[in-house]
Amino acid sequence: MSFKNGPNGTTYDGTVTQRTRVLVGVSPVNSKLVRQTTPYTIVVSGNVSYGSASAGPDAIVGMYAQKLMFQGEPELGAVKFLANGTIVTSNGGEGTWKLFDAESGIYTVTIGGRRMTLTLQRGRALVDTANKTTVFELQR
Repeated sequence: MSFKNGPNGTTYDGTVTQRTRVLVGVSPVNSKLVRQTTPYTIVVSGNVSYGSASAGPDAIVGMYAQKLMFQGEPELGAVKFLANGTIVTSNGGEGTWKLFDAESGIYTVTIGGRRMTLTLQRGRALVDTANKTTVFELQR
């Protein structure tokens, strides 16, 4: 990847030689005095997949690290969301996940009897739908 600063912003350019997952994050200036209002244009060309359901497994599938610990329950460790709707944890726990609303990315997740409603932030985390607390952070 390379980048070039110009009068209309910064342009990033790069190529990959094999199927590669590329995540793009945009962070506004870190200041309480400045409000970010700049529009962004992202152009991708070539053989590209945006992670739609027709392109392969559900977007939730992957390895996560537990970020929110549950009072009175052991730490789950690494948490793997599998394509068949099941969950396994490195501490030996098991669970299930199910897509509740595709448009908003809301999932129902049950691990060890604890039922959660989580929103997928693609390429980043699963957060509690009600209070926006990060429950699981994507590792890969």
